[in-house]
Amino acid sequence: MRPRKSLFERFSAFIQFEADQFRDWLIDGRLHRSMETHATRVGGIQAEDDFWTLHWHRVWQQTPRRLAKDHLLAYVQEVAYWGALKTHRRFGKAQYGIADLFQMAIARFDRVLKGFNPNQGTSFKGYATVMLANLLRESLRQQRAIDICTDWGLLRKISQKRLTAALAQSGLASSTIDQYVLAWRCFNTRYSPNLKDGSRRLSKPDAETWQAIATCYNTERPHQLTAIAASASAADLEIWLLKCAQAARQYLYPSVLSIDAPTPSGSNNYSETLTDEDQQEGIAQLVQMEEIQQRQTQRRDMQTMLQAALQGLDTESQLLLKFYYQEELTQHAIAERLNMKQYTVSRRLTRVRERLLKQLVQWGQDVLHISPTLDVIKNTSTALDEWLVNYHRHAPDSIDESA
Repeated sequence: MRPRKSLFERFSAFIQFEADQFRDWLIDGRLHRSMETHATRVGGIQAEDDFWTLHWHRVWQQTPRRLAKDHLLAYVQEVAYWGALKTHRRFGKAQYGIADLFQMAIARFDRVLKGFNPNQGTSFKGYATVMLANLLRESLRQQRAIDICTDWGLLRKISQKRLTAALAQSGLASSTIDQYVLAWRCFNTRYSPNLKDGSRRLSKPDAETWQAIATCYNTERPHQLTAIAASASAADLEIWLLKCAQAARQYLYPSVLSIDAPTPSGSNNYSETLTDEDQQEGIAQLVQMEEIQQRQTQRRDMQTMLQAALQGLDTESQLLLKFYYQEELTQHAIAERLNMKQYTVSRRLTRVRERLLKQLVQWGQDVLHISPTLDVIKNTSTALDEWLVNYHRHAPDSIDESA
């Protein structure tokens, strides 16, 4: 893959695939012009990537519009590609190509946007690297489970929270969602199949069960629904529940679309149809350069501190971290490599990581004046994992294993 060298490319170019392989970068002219305009206004042409990722994430947080999101989506293209390539090599089946896995990761980019917290001290790229890889693996596990579930098995497995979110995503009115959820609750209450062979292959309820579900719904309807709703027959409820299953599948495993795919209207690709909703926004109202630069300085100081802490570890501890975070070996594989018990590897990994976490928390308290509350320690632990993954991914292989 040819890396994107210029700042403007990194925030405006999207991957094009050909025969499941990287072909080239497709520059979105709208995003390229936006970067040129904004960089000129703030004198940020020479600014680091971290400055722009923090800027566009802040813009997205303040006024969640398409332009800021698309800039960040362009920026993580390489991250998503390398994550897809690594996943394909480790877990890939004939069913999924690299391009498929790439699109599966990109489809979950909103969770990266919502989950990123610049106050944790990690970079947006580092956070996206870890999150997209985790989301991709979660998606594969989820898809395998969904593929073998019947509609009735899926309805037995899904939670009410996820079902409600799925129905809302499908565009249904809140009153209709309430009806469907009540129908789903009655289904789970009245349908008691033999689960000896598991719940995934559940068959359709019989006529007697459907009538019991309908009776339950019509009995609970006046008490559970805030809006006035008519009674429903067994046939109505079957249709509703099938719609629930369809919405759940789409929510749990959404279809994805490449940015460079041809559009139904016949234009070259979807990137040409993106609208510029934010071009008139005043950059001065959205960027506080001094604060962003301060965060960059703090992040560099944190990285320097962690690198020094790693170098202060003994050789065995450094090897454990290298095997676990760089080579992504399981604890069992590490134990075989080092000729020790798996529980010993687990205990030592935990001890090394706790040592680094204590140093990072102490640094945050001394330098950033952050009190080590439970939430702070939890967030710091997440930031440490992200940093370790990215550090070992780019660190030189200088540890002597024979030592």
